[in-house]
Amino acid sequence: MGTVKKLFAAIILMLAFSLTNINTFSQSWSPLGSGVDGTVNAITEYNGELYIGGLFSKAGSINSSNIAKWNGRNWAAVANGFNGSVSSLCVYKGDLYAGGNFTMSGNDSISHIAKWDGKNWKPIGKGIDGRVLSMAIYNNEIYVAGQFSKVDDIRTSNIAKWNGKIWSVVGAAIAKWENESWNVVGSGINDRVYSLCVYDSNLYAAGRFTYAGITPANCIAKWDGTSWTALNAGLSITATSEPYATAISEYNNELYITGFFNKADGITVDNITKWNGKNFLTVGTGIEYSSTGESFGRSLIVYNGELFLGGVFNNAGSIPTTNIAKWNGKIWSSVDFSKSTVISCFGIYKSSLIAGGNFKGINENPNNIASFCPYTNVDFTMTPSSGKSLPLEVKFANNINGGAKAFTYFWDFGDESNSKESNPVHIFKKYGNTPVTLYSTSPEGCSSLKIKYVTIDSLPPSKPVISENLKVLTLDNPQPNEKYQWYFNDKIIPDANSISYTANNTGSYKLIVTNSSGSSTSKPIDLVVVDNAKIASENLDINNIDARFNAEGSMFWDFVDPMFETPKGSGKST
Repeated sequence: MGTVKKLFAAIILMLAFSLTNINTFSQSWSPLGSGVDGTVNAITEYNGELYIGGLFSKAGSINSSNIAKWNGRNWAAVANGFNGSVSSLCVYKGDLYAGGNFTMSGNDSISHIAKWDGKNWKPIGKGIDGRVLSMAIYNNEIYVAGQFSKVDDIRTSNIAKWNGKIWSVVGAAIAKWENESWNVVGSGINDRVYSLCVYDSNLYAAGRFTYAGITPANCIAKWDGTSWTALNAGLSITATSEPYATAISEYNNELYITGFFNKADGITVDNITKWNGKNFLTVGTGIEYSSTGESFGRSLIVYNGELFLGGVFNNAGSIPTTNIAKWNGKIWSSVDFSKSTVISCFGIYKSSLIAGGNFKGINENPNNIASFCPYTNVDFTMTPSSGKSLPLEVKFANNINGGAKAFTYFWDFGDESNSKESNPVHIFKKYGNTPVTLYSTSPEGCSSLKIKYVTIDSLPPSKPVISENLKVLTLDNPQPNEKYQWYFNDKIIPDANSISYTANNTGSYKLIVTNSSGSSTSKPIDLVVVDNAKIASENLDINNIDARFNAEGSMFWDFVDPMFETPKGSGKST
C-alpha cells in the first residue's frame, strides 16, 4: 500500500509539473510598439482604443504629453495632452475623464481634472486645487479622490463627487469657528486617498489617512452613500513608518487591499489582506522583500479568473517572483516579467492584460507598458534574416503556440507594406535594420506581437579610385549608402563630405569611404598648387620654374588673368 501511495504521489507531482510547464509556456508578454519614454500610472479602454496616462513625452515615436492612445498597432497623441502627470483615467456617461497633477492642456487652463470631447480636453467646472489620484463610478456619479482641499469654490478634503453638472462634498459638512472664520471639517477624508473601489454596494476608499468624515478610520473606509464607516481597527504597521493602502479590488466576493502595512485589525499580514464584509483575513503569507528595504503592493486587477498584484517585492508567499504575482484564491504563483522595476497600474484591452509602470520588460528596451496574453506565445522565423545586397527576399514562418489554431495575422514589414498571410514572403529594398512586427489575435480576442529585425548590410566599400582635373579631386567609383571624408596631410578637412573636393593647397590628399559594413582608404594624391594670387604676372617665367615630383606627384598651373594665353608647359603636369 505504501508503494502504491508513493507511486500515486509521484504521478500527481509529474502531472502538476507538466501542467505548470504548459501554463508557463503558453503565456506571453508583448511590447506595445516601442512603448513610452516615462512612467505609466493609469490605463483604461475607451471607444475601442487603449488610453494611458502618466509622466512621459513620447509614445513610440509620437510626441505625447503625459497621455496617449493605442489602437492595437500604433500610438497616437490625445490632442495637446497635459503639462503634468496623469494619475487616473475613468469613463463616465460615455465620456473619458483624466485626473492628475496638471493645470494646462496646450494653452487652455484645466485644473487637475478634464473631460475628453473627442477633439480637445475640457475643464470640469473650475476644477480642483490639488492632484487627483483615483476615480470611480458609484450611484451614477463620478467620485474623485486624491490630495486637495477645494473643488470649484466648495471646501472639501481629498474627495468629492460630480453628477455631470455640479460638484458636491462626500459626507455632511461640519464647520467650526477658527481664526475669526468658519472652516469646513468632517466632509471628506483627512489625508491622501490613493484608490477607490465599489464592493457590496458600497464605495471603499484606501489611502494614507486616519479619519473619514468625523469617523476614525485607518487607511481604509466605507461610504454607503450617506455616511462613512471604519473597517474595524483598519490597517497599521509595527514600525516608525506610516502605513498606507494603495490599491483595492473585489475578487471572489471579497475586497482585497494592498499597500504598506503588516497588521489588519490586529492580525498579522504582509502588505496585502482581504475583507469579507465583517473581518480582515490573510492572503497566504502576503508579499515581502527578502533583503533590506521596504516592500509594498501598488496595483491590483482581476484577470482570467485570477488576482494579479504589482508592486515592489521579490516573494509572494513562499514563491520567488519579481514585483508581480497572481493569486487564485488559494495559492500564489509567479508571473515571469523580466527586469520589472515597479508595475504601477493594470488594465484590460481586447482580452489582454495590460501592465504599466517603470520597467524594461520587453526586448531590453524601456517600454514601461506591456501586454499579457495567456492564450498565445507569438514568435516567427525569417529565412534569411540578413543579407549583403539588394533586393533581399525573406520567407517568414509563424511559430505561435497555445490556444486554438484559428489565429489572425498581421505582418508589418517596416517599409510601409504589410500582409495578412500566415507565412508571407517579402522583398526588402533598403539597407539597414528594418523592424518586422507580427501581430496575432487568438480566437479569444487576445492580441500579442513579436518584433524582429531584418539586417541588410552592403559589402565594405571597394578601394576608392580618385581622378583629378584642375585642382578638383573626384571619386570615380561611388556606391549607394556611402559616406565620404576627405583628408589633407592626414588631417580631416571639415565639411569635406562629398565625392568631390577642390584642392587649394600644396600637400597630400586622400579620401576615406565608409558604409554600414566597413571603410576603405584611397591612395594619397600629392599635389603642388601654384596660387596665381601670390605670383605677379609680369614676373612669371615658366622656363625658370623648377618643379620636382615624386612618382605620384601632380602640379597645376592656374592662369586666371585673361591677358595670358596658356603657355607651353601649362595645365596639368605629371
